[in-house]
Amino acid sequence: MNDLLETWKTIALYLLGGLVTILSFIGRGALKRLEWLEQNAATKADVAQRHRENLERLDRIETGITGTHTRIDDLYRDLLEKD
Repeated sequence: MNDLLETWKTIALYLLGGLVTILSFIGRGALKRLEWLEQNAATKADVAQRHRENLERLDRIETGITGTHTRIDDLYRDLLEKD
């Protein structure tokens, strides 16, 4: 009977050790992924800087479109005046 209990204790210890090994392997992988995410995450300052750059681009685009509309309006006005 004691041999059977020793066998079950041994099996339980091996299973527990295997479980701990698997969980630590998974945990190390998760920590590596978290560290990578932290290193490659955008900060608020980065986002704010890109936002300012995008606003400046939008202003330039708006200015360009407004200028194009003005030239088209002038062209139509000149064409209508010729008739």
